[in-house]
Amino acid sequence: MKQISFINGSPRGNNSFSFTLLKQLETITKGEKYFINTNFKGKYDDEVFKKLANSDDIIIAFPLYYYCIPGILLNLLEQYYKYNINKKGNSANVYVIVNCGFPEPQINDEAINVIRNFSSKVGFNFRFAISIGSGGFIDATKNIPVFNKNMKNINNALERIKNDIYDQCKKQFCDDIMLEPSSPRWLVLFFSGRSWYPLGKKNGLSKKDLYRRPYVEERY
Repeated sequence: MKQISFINGSPRGNNSFSFTLLKQLETITKGEKYFINTNFKGKYDDEVFKKLANSDDIIIAFPLYYYCIPGILLNLLEQYYKYNINKKGNSANVYVIVNCGFPEPQINDEAINVIRNFSSKVGFNFRFAISIGSGGFIDATKNIPVFNKNMKNINNALERIKNDIYDQCKKQFCDDIMLEPSSPRWLVLFFSGRSWYPLGKKNGLSKKDLYRRPYVEERY
């Protein structure tokens, strides 16, 4: 029986788009499943690392943070690396699901490379990543019919992971899957930008305040 571990690397935990996608993938896979939510305390029992070491497949989902992976996820990976030294585990197949706020999914490349490098260091087999542009926009509009194509493309990509998990050969190299929002760029940027206004108002800022550049040297 397959042992599959799902790692949610989002600081937002169960309220994140990463969690939504992992739960969706969890429902279409079969086997013994183990779910790991990263935490700010950075404390994990050895049982967590034993589960990872004995996994056949590991799916890691996270949002892009400052052009890289969230610190709480990096902390978990570093702890596993130290745990893994001089220990033998399964050569688990690793899959990544990463989303960013930019429409261009290529911005996620460096973050994906971090997981790729980690996998090689601990003896895991990195398979491929699903790189999603405008993840926040897609999450916010996933229940609006006119934007259905965005989630349909993601669902098809999740099926690719599922099919690869149960492919006994896994000899063929797989390219990362790059998903741009199917909606017009101007519309994506418009909706993405508007989400900042109510957040600013909640924190006592006007729309004009959001465009301030306090660190630009004043000209006299």
